[in-house]
Amino acid sequence: ALVGAAWWCTLIRGFRGAMRMGAVWSLLMSSQRPSTNPLKEVLRAASKTFPGRSTAQGADTVALVEALARLRLDNLGIPLPEDDLSSPSNPAEVRALAGKRPHLRYLSLDETDDYSMGVFFLPRYSRIPLHDHISMSVASKLLYGTMEVSNYNLLDTDPAEAQTAGSRVEHVSTIVRSDEGDVHSVQTLSPGFANVHEIMACTDCAMLDIIGPPYSQPLRSCQYYELRGGDQLVPIDEPRDFRCRSISMPAVSQRVAELLDEIALERDAP
Repeated sequence: ALVGAAWWCTLIRGFRGAMRMGAVWSLLMSSQRPSTNPLKEVLRAASKTFPGRSTAQGADTVALVEALARLRLDNLGIPLPEDDLSSPSNPAEVRALAGKRPHLRYLSLDETDDYSMGVFFLPRYSRIPLHDHISMSVASKLLYGTMEVSNYNLLDTDPAEAQTAGSRVEHVSTIVRSDEGDVHSVQTLSPGFANVHEIMACTDCAMLDIIGPPYSQPLRSCQYYELRGGDQLVPIDEPRDFRCRSISMPAVSQRVAELLDEIALERDAP
């Protein structure tokens, strides 16, 4: 009986030791597990930010902005360009450039009835002309590069009327955005604030844009403008020096599709 009791005590001590070792091993392994995927958090935040309800005040983008602030280029798997990002061109030089400008490229990441998400690639000296976002909220993250953004508010005119009749505007800000830890690397606009803007690329740039609700004809078309006298918007046709073509990056698209599938499974789980 004594031998049996001693054997049992030894077994219990061994079991408890194994349990302690297991707990230590679990703790070590949990510390090595990857942190939450920043791209997945952006995708999840976008779906929660734009649930299909549009208001005059626009969407609450706080959570989306926080997610975008944590996003980095390598989370998307997009390579850096060959351009010297440390030597931006003078914004005035970019603005004054006449003649043919480099064409932009656009990579669509996610497109729903509620929002669109994609990456604009702007070569140095390119621009996105002065344009509007009627009844939309926008959150964007500069992934690399330096750009100048000029923002305007419409005055005294319904936004839909401004697209045909023009409008007075007030200049809200002109910001030089940089990806190097700049507080302006993430920027937002709403239906009533900074809803008309122009973008100039001082280096090669990549900008993730999330728009909700997305452009759609004829309710939410994109109208281009010319600024006259410093405060008067005049509707114009799409400028001839502006071209943007769609591109594909299969590896990036597959990464996004897999994360969207994960989010859908988590949402549908009991």
